[in-house]
Amino acid sequence: MKRGALLLILILMLLTLFIQGCEKQEQNKDSCSTNSDCYIGGCSGTLCGTKDFIENQGFTTCEWKDEYKCYKQTTCECINTKCAWKQSEEFLNCLEEN
Repeated sequence: MKRGALLLILILMLLTLFIQGCEKQEQNKDSCSTNSDCYIGGCSGTLCGTKDFIENQGFTTCEWKDEYKCYKQTTCECINTKCAWKQSEEFLNCLEEN
């Protein structure tokens, strides 16, 4: 009985490590650790994401809206392990005005 319980514990531990490894790999694909991990993309330069996202999913229609000029007033940065536009007061005001 002891041997069976130890085997079950070992299997559960390996399964846990496997699941955590899969989650970490998936998380790394879309996460960043520094600002240099983040890229600007899209036809009008309004997308902010990891290199993988910009190269494989970052497609937009090629159009121009006045609000797109606001993206020149901010930066695409790594914020809480995700690439995002820095929400500066100047950027937010520009979006409201356009």
